[in-house]
Amino acid sequence: MSTLRVRGGRLARLVGRIGFVVALVLFVGGCGGGGGAPDTVRIGTFASAVDYAPFYIARKQRLFESAVGAGTKVDYVEFDSAPAVTEALATNRVDMVFMAEPPALIAAAAGVHCRIVALGASLVQDILVPIDSKIASAADLGGARVGVLAGTSSHYALIKIAKDAGVDPKLIQVIDMAPPDAKAAFESGHLDAWAVWPPFVQQQLVQKTARLLPAGDAAIQSIAVARPGLAEDALAVYSALVAAIGKAKEFIRASPAEAKSIVATEVRVDPEVVELAWPRHDFTATLTQEVIADIPAKADFLADAGFIQQKVDVKDLVGPPR
Repeated sequence: MSTLRVRGGRLARLVGRIGFVVALVLFVGGCGGGGGAPDTVRIGTFASAVDYAPFYIARKQRLFESAVGAGTKVDYVEFDSAPAVTEALATNRVDMVFMAEPPALIAAAAGVHCRIVALGASLVQDILVPIDSKIASAADLGGARVGVLAGTSSHYALIKIAKDAGVDPKLIQVIDMAPPDAKAAFESGHLDAWAVWPPFVQQQLVQKTARLLPAGDAAIQSIAVARPGLAEDALAVYSALVAAIGKAKEFIRASPAEAKSIVATEVRVDPEVVELAWPRHDFTATLTQEVIADIPAKADFLADAGFIQQKVDVKDLVGPPR
């Protein structure tokens, strides 16, 4: 079993490029169709995260392979940017991706009719500061250099937390950095704060190099997104993949110790890191109306920040792909 890693450009380049890609796909008519079992199913993740535990469990236990049957191969891919995710969904080069809502919203706004089909976990955003920092709360973030991957749920949460604390987000020096780069910058003192997700948060806490600001209520929803037309092209495969996610979540609830061990191995971090991160996640969460109602706020953020140009109707984004 191997995982392909796909790199992509900065999110700011997305709008024109994806529009062209979507137009091209519409022109050529996409790929697939007919409802039969495909030769290969491709499942991906956007970066790596503890909240992808259902994916890691399903991959390790070959639940996806069992779901699609012996005649279909399962390939795995890891994306490091929203543009790469969107292009893959637009061109049917990936069938299902585990990520948070913003990349799905960006894809939908670009005309890619992907669908949110499952919720893997829910968690609250954390913000790290150096352990000896004078920043005591989000109210002190004005003027701070804050690393965050632009256009992600962490970026949305950073802005929400700042606003809730009475800080004008324009006063924050937001520095667009992928987690590995932000980690190096944070540890070398080039960042005053870092908005990121587990396991990166807990790695710093375990090393005792950082502490958390008091938590806000900005939620990150870890979702599974299906490509356009997956249910139409291969309904049985689509249904089986969604069921496999459910089985993985059941395993997490029934065997948390083994689940943590699997995730630590899959994410390549010390078990102590996953143990510390685990209580931050609600793996029992589902796509409730409350969760769905939180999605428009992220769409508004992306529009205000210039990442999307078109309004996204959430009811067209959640549910079986069409």
